[in-house]
Amino acid sequence: MALSSQFESSRELLYLETRQMLEALDLADDGLQPVRIEQVQAWLLVSFYELARASYRRASISAGRAFRLVQLAHLHEIDSPGGSFGEGDAVATEERRRTFWVAYCLDRLICMRSRGPLTLTEEVVSRLSFFLLFRHTASSIRGPMILIILSAHR
Repeated sequence: MALSSQFESSRELLYLETRQMLEALDLADDGLQPVRIEQVQAWLLVSFYELARASYRRASISAGRAFRLVQLAHLHEIDSPGGSFGEGDAVATEERRRTFWVAYCLDRLICMRSRGPLTLTEEVVSRLSFFLLFRHTASSIRGPMILIILSAHR
């Protein structure tokens, strides 16, 4: 396992405490609060740790929680037109975008190993990729060409 030996003695304790805190957050959730990006990131990190420990089943379950939180937080809509994520803090938006892509890659990794169905579908990614590509270049394209491109994608 390629984990630091410096904290080997406390590694398992920290892992168990982290899982307990995350599960307590899940139980205490009243459904009224928005999903916190830190909670999604923590579940992703726990999943990677479990994969590194060869706890594949547990990693799959933890990743599933992270994927559901990604969906509940609408991270897959971060670059969609009309989305409210682009407004405001650019750093927070980029953090949310990168969190989505980490979850997306982890979903692919787990599904390749288990040969199971994908959680984060490719239709979402193609929509994201398209708007990422044209969001910054749309202002430089003049005339009806941008309208043709955008209408063909819908």
